[in-house]
Amino acid sequence: MLRRELLRAIFNKRMGLVIIVMFILHYLSSYSALLSISFFIDREADDLKPENLEYLLRVGGNTYHIWLDAFHYTQIVFVLAAIYPYAASFVAEKKGHFHYFSIIRIGHLKYRIFKLFANGIAGGLALCIPNALFFLGMSVFFENKMLYPFEFQPDGLMGDLFVSNPLFYILFVIAIHFALGFSIAIFAMGITSFFSKIVYVYAITFALYLTFDIFISNLDGLRKFALTKIYYVKSSIDLHGSDVVIVNLLLIVTGLVACYLNHKWELKNGI
Repeated sequence: MLRRELLRAIFNKRMGLVIIVMFILHYLSSYSALLSISFFIDREADDLKPENLEYLLRVGGNTYHIWLDAFHYTQIVFVLAAIYPYAASFVAEKKGHFHYFSIIRIGHLKYRIFKLFANGIAGGLALCIPNALFFLGMSVFFENKMLYPFEFQPDGLMGDLFVSNPLFYILFVIAIHFALGFSIAIFAMGITSFFSKIVYVYAITFALYLTFDIFISNLDGLRKFALTKIYYVKSSIDLHGSDVVIVNLLLIVTGLVACYLNHKWELKNGI
């Protein structure tokens, strides 16, 4: 059952669509912020000196620089990207009464646990796969050189790692994004398990995310806990590793508690 749920969560059209859209947004972010002004320029311009052209191509054609500028647009939709592939499957199965077959086979509680885990994996992969594919794709066409120094450097959590080993820093950010997507997806399934309309899964989760981020961003000392700050980790100067752990645990625990309460409610009132 768990294996089947994982396969359904990962290999579906919604996941494919999220990967494609997020990849495109990564590219458009890099293009608007760096590539359009540093690499895809008029190299025959009369006022462009050879040394200036060399500098622009070296800076704008560096894979690591391109990757750093790939999150301006994705930070707007990353919550929806994490929940779109599979978070609504629980509500959809309840609405269509398909969940009865799984509950009969493995039990009500185990069915929910498998759903939560598969949903979390799908959410994590929805954020980290496009990120990784974008870096791999850009590394094929652009220069994968460590610059001394890098013209652009992250100043957020573990930013110094980028200077010494940019590949490890990229893997670190990908891991952060996987964990965040995992937590968001579990949270979304838990809090929306009480509803019967699929649209509520997306609308309620996104509304809560916006409300939380707007509110906490206006509080000194607490704005670092905003989900956008964690996703955009490269520029979150005051963010610490413990903060990331706290937010992810809070999302997961809230989702688990909500799902358990819904489980108890259904046992009392019928499924």
